[in-house]
Amino acid sequence: MQRLLRKLLNRTVKVTPSKDSPDHPVTRRALVNDDDALVAVIASDLAFAHRAGAALALMPAPMGATVGDEPDEGLVENYIEVANVLSRLVNEASRARVRIDPGLKVPPDQMQALVSACGCTAFHVD
Repeated sequence: MQRLLRKLLNRTVKVTPSKDSPDHPVTRRALVNDDDALVAVIASDLAFAHRAGAALALMPAPMGATVGDEPDEGLVENYIEVANVLSRLVNEASRARVRIDPGLKVPPDQMQALVSACGCTAFHVD
């Protein structure tokens, strides 16, 4: 993940395991297989979504560092592209090909149920 983010964002990043995952609901996306069945969920906190979105758009670092309670639509949209690239990591670890649900058809409560039932792997990115 660290290498992939470094290449994608063209910045040095440090990725470490984390015990918690305070994700923001606007960042949650379902990863579905070719049959549109829910396989995994990818999400982040709002700070990472904004920073990653700004970096992808080649905005100055302070643009993504301003984090309030309200998501910036443009930065979150860019973050979704970062999340889409990160879904490759699930593809490498699984026999199923997954992609971000393009139609946002998976309801939020179904995504939360998967996370609750299966647990999650959380990372801290600097």
